[in-house]
Amino acid sequence: NYTLSINIIEASKSIQLYPVPTNSEINIEVKDWRSYEWNIKNIFGQTLKTGVFEGKILKIELKDMIPGSYILEFKNKELIRTRRFVKI
Repeated sequence: NYTLSINIIEASKSIQLYPVPTNSEINIEVKDWRSYEWNIKNIFGQTLKTGVFEGKILKIELKDMIPGSYILEFKNKELIRTRRFVKI
């Protein structure tokens, strides 16, 4: 159990979003260098934006999105990671 808990904590620190909340853009910083597909979904699970991310820092423009809560999903062959953010 302890090893699993440590892995979950380390995985949660590997992707950082800022600023949260945001009004025009969100920056994503990834600690490991991997290729990810990303999706932004609304609270109903509808995909609103998609893209591919290869690198360490990504900026996503949100000016065309209405204020609300969203889920940013990262996935590759090995894992799926999600983060919640708020657009004001």
